[in-house]
Amino acid sequence: MTPTQIGLDFLVADEPVVQLGDTVAIDTSFPEESANALAHIESFNKHLFRPNTYLHKRWARRSGTTFWHILKQLVPDPARRDYYFPGGLEGVTVLDPMMGVGTILHEAIRPGAYVIGFDIDPIPVLQAKASLSDVPLSEKEKVFRAFRSELVKRMLKYYVTACPECGGAAEIQFTLYGQRKLGPDCEVLVADSLALREEPDGTEKNIRTTYPSLEFSIDGRSWPIVEKDEANKNGVNRKPSDILSNTFAERYVPLVIAGHCETHKGFLKKIDPADNMNISAAARWVKRNAHFTDADFQIPDGPKSGDLLNRETQTFL
Repeated sequence: MTPTQIGLDFLVADEPVVQLGDTVAIDTSFPEESANALAHIESFNKHLFRPNTYLHKRWARRSGTTFWHILKQLVPDPARRDYYFPGGLEGVTVLDPMMGVGTILHEAIRPGAYVIGFDIDPIPVLQAKASLSDVPLSEKEKVFRAFRSELVKRMLKYYVTACPECGGAAEIQFTLYGQRKLGPDCEVLVADSLALREEPDGTEKNIRTTYPSLEFSIDGRSWPIVEKDEANKNGVNRKPSDILSNTFAERYVPLVIAGHCETHKGFLKKIDPADNMNISAAARWVKRNAHFTDADFQIPDGPKSGDLLNRETQTFL
């Protein structure tokens, strides 16, 4: 038999399917140590070096190297099951009936398998089709240039700050926010890490560079800045109702900008009043252009959304 197209443009094959035996290698053994070691490396790299343009395909964090290990145990020839040996699944069809965004499909194609994927959710099906379709690079570049041009025209003005060296206009690349939480004595801002950047020579740029006293003040109000690990140790994990009554964006306070100046290159700077005005202007733009009412964002009760309601979160905002 042969796989057929079944409505997914990339699922085509014209060669016989190889049938695996009743028992495959994964039924009896699995290289746990090497799979775990490579998954750790992949997880670290994909979060540290992921480009801005990376499309977050799904909430799942499963590593492609893990699936590659699994698939290699389906290779009929024991001599070709090694992780670094190419191919091995030529003529085999891999079916993933609940494929999500298709990580298994991507990994199964690499060693030569045919793939068939289904999912009840149309969004990951669309993403899988986009990532697996053979689109000429020139077409991708054309679409990207048009998209970027429109994005720059509409949004770039909200991502401009002043270089701390020369005062000239500079591009905002990242902004570090602190999450408002209630500590034992007062409200604090919790940052995942006080480290802002690690240099190639091993030195570290720390948030103390911009806030030596680890205190942030704006509009007559001040917050201590606390690292996440320290906050967890000291019981700083409560979200009082007055914080939860705010929209998600309002539960975070901008602390540090990582920017780029054409003359002075990369820099880190604390948020200044002009930056806050930009952030407020962006929020007004969203409110003005989002054609939704508050009622559109009310959270319905359900098997998953009920968790949010139990935590006093009533709206997706």
